[in-house]
Amino acid sequence: MKSITVAIAAVFLTAFSFPDDPIVVDVCSHVEINHVYNIDDTTGEASLRMVQYIWWEWRNYVLLPEKDVLEKETGSWKRASGFIVREYLVTYSGRSRPENTANVLISKEGNKYICIFWDKDDRVLRRVVCNWTTETHTEHDVEIENRNIISIESRNKFQKR
Repeated sequence: MKSITVAIAAVFLTAFSFPDDPIVVDVCSHVEINHVYNIDDTTGEASLRMVQYIWWEWRNYVLLPEKDVLEKETGSWKRASGFIVREYLVTYSGRSRPENTANVLISKEGNKYICIFWDKDDRVLRRVVCNWTTETHTEHDVEIENRNIISIESRNKFQKR
């Protein structure tokens, strides 16, 4: 009898914990699975710092910093087009406990890639449709680097419920 009461309570609580339609669909150009490493200065060994999924969108008009021949920013800006971070999700962080902070399932449907994950902030199951995927291994955080081009506040973030 006790287990039936617990089961009924769990169903009741679950019914009030989720929105009516918990699946939100978004679209982006592509998703990057970015592995960021720390390099030990003395041994040269790489250790995984974090893994993040970065969803990118194409923008026809964007202001980019001009660079000189040494790739240093000149302080001037130029109008161009390019990919901009839309949203990101850290799925592994060596600095957090537990280290695995989220899971993303990627599947292919026709010629599109589908990312499905639980959005803890909005409390929805998110389905993001992408044209392609890419996997990168870097020593720097690509998402933070992109903030030099467009601030977080100016991003076209995923839909809110």
